[in-house]
Amino acid sequence: KDGHPIFIFFVPSDVGHLNEMKDYWNQLMEKENMPSIYFIGRGDTQEILEGTLIHEPIDAWEAFREEIYQNTYGLYYFLDYDEVWERILKKNYVQKDVFLGGFVNFDSTPRRGKNGKVIYGGAPEKFKEYMIRLFLKARRMESEFVFVNAWNEWGEGMYLEPDVKWGFQYLEALKAAKEFVEDYGDVVEDSWSDNFFIEDRFDENLIIADKKSERYRGYWK
Repeated sequence: KDGHPIFIFFVPSDVGHLNEMKDYWNQLMEKENMPSIYFIGRGDTQEILEGTLIHEPIDAWEAFREEIYQNTYGLYYFLDYDEVWERILKKNYVQKDVFLGGFVNFDSTPRRGKNGKVIYGGAPEKFKEYMIRLFLKARRMESEFVFVNAWNEWGEGMYLEPDVKWGFQYLEALKAAKEFVEDYGDVVEDSWSDNFFIEDRFDENLIIADKKSERYRGYWK
């Protein structure tokens, strides 16, 4: 970030003597004439670290605590993909240097059995739509990084790697979402600034934005 290498602590509270570790690592960086490290961590860590990672879908689960065990499968969580993503996209942040996160799918029953959690109903097209909205949200926040959970977390059903069922479709969806925002993000932001854009109604947004740029039509054919 800004020429500084990044290091992410997954659970900063698990690291003993965190401040001392940071200071020592940066002393080593200075000794080698390298820029200091920009540290990021999950949770409310800005008094200790420079940036905060919003680790999804875990952070969104707080909204569904009342649904624990309230499903016919007897699982710890059994949640709708769309509901979880909508929760992610509607969250607001007051702290600075917050980096948003999305997720592919989630199913930890292979690892945890009945103590597992399942988010059902995901598909590549949905993932693309939600990642577009997440990228746009990050742009509005002037947050330069977006994290995706995960590359190869097979034991929890979170993976972008190709598989038998979907092939390369999730990777292709992520690429398409990124390219869409790179190509048309300015047009969409103009729509927001004109008070035309309706954040929680994505299909209507595309129609509104299409009136400003004929290029949308060719992309969505």
